[in-house]
Amino acid sequence: CMNNLTFGDRSMGYYETIAGGAGAGPSWIGCDAVHTHMTNTRITDAEILERRYPVILREFAIRKGSGGLGLHTGGDGVRRILEFTRPLTVSILSE
Repeated sequence: CMNNLTFGDRSMGYYETIAGGAGAGPSWIGCDAVHTHMTNTRITDAEILERRYPVILREFAIRKGSGGLGLHTGGDGVRRILEFTRPLTVSILSE
């Protein structure tokens, strides 16, 4: 499944797909912090995000251990903490 974040107001809008961990297989571990179900996308660099939008990126890191347990672990997901500097509408689209 793919997860998406949007935020904005009447003057601007932002949309991103959220990276996660790829699943493991019978003979391989999963990759950490990747877009697995969306092609041709890339997350916005922190410097660009903060320059163009009313947001401060407080944390962007791999969620260590979130890929689960097993002989071949799934890839770890991401942790992305945003602080908005003015009131905005924020939505998550997820499965």
